[in-house]
Amino acid sequence: MSTRVQTYNDELLYALRMRDVSGQQIAEALAEVHSHVAETGEDPRAAFGPPQAYALEVAAALDEHEESPPSRRGLPSWGIATYWLGGAAGAWLLLDGVLAFASGGQGTLGLPPVAPLLLGLAVLIAMVVGLAHLARRKDVPVLNPLTGEDMTPPLPRWMLPAMIAPPAFIIGLVAVLGLAQR
Repeated sequence: MSTRVQTYNDELLYALRMRDVSGQQIAEALAEVHSHVAETGEDPRAAFGPPQAYALEVAAALDEHEESPPSRRGLPSWGIATYWLGGAAGAWLLLDGVLAFASGGQGTLGLPPVAPLLLGLAVLIAMVVGLAHLARRKDVPVLNPLTGEDMTPPLPRWMLPAMIAPPAFIIGLVAVLGLAQR
């Protein structure tokens, strides 16, 4: 499989996971992309559109074909909404801690500046780790319908930098602000 198809399928898999599509249905969508590109030679983005948009189409089509009431698969799940809110809360706490530290004042609820700073870092790191876990769910495998092999790609290359960058940035910012106050 070419790199462009693999990249497209990886992005599509993650987008479908975020919409609570079953492993079997994800595998069928990935096999459809692979088969179409193998037959036509067409670029997957040209044939199916951006992975996020195609994931929305697949999820909506699955909801239409179900006999039970729609599961709102086209919308992000409650779990994803929790990650969005957690990320916002973590960023807010982090910013509050940095601003309190820079101003020499107190953080949220009268706490010392280091408390919201560390809590914000912990929440953001938990969000990244949780999203990585969600993308690689072992309880809902994505197995190739033809070979039975696991189609879930390894964690993206950006995952480790995403986990390291926020704390490194904040620690650097706090150090610079601390030196500037002296």
